Amino acid sequence: MAKLRHIAMSVPHDDVRKTADFYVDVFGMRRIRAGQYTEVLTDETVGLVILSDKLVLNLGHRGLHHIGFIVDDLEAMQKRVVESGVAELIPDEVTATVNEQVHGTKPLMGKGHEDEMEHKISDPNGLTVDMVTLGYAQGNWKLPGT
Repeated sequence: MAKLRHIAMSVPHDDVRKTADFYVDVFGMRRIRAGQYTEVLTDETVGLVILSDKLVLNLGHRGLHHIGFIVDDLEAMQKRVVESGVAELIPDEVTATVNEQVHGTKPLMGKGHEDEMEHKISDPNGLTVDMVTLGYAQGNWKLPGT
């Protein structure tokens, strides 16, 4: 079973901090991490990721950027995506570039890292969906309850 654990929005680069402060001050969210291109907040159940519109996969885009699911079996979910015929896998090289900008690290890929992996897909409407293992979520999203 997949569990929705974060929602990401894209805002103008100069408004990342101001937007995060709004959600912290008004809704009582807790700041988990802040970086050059991103702020990560949580309500202790779901994370809100605020992204700069200057990210590689995000150039100029504003609004809902992507959603992220923790999945029990990443390989099986990838197979289901391909078999659906309406969504497509995003190349691992793109995922690696984005992760380096957002998290400061490249994702672990391949044999021996099955517990700490991420793959991105594009849904039928073009929305990016992160599919990650629990180990990846714990190490990178740092959200409570992941």
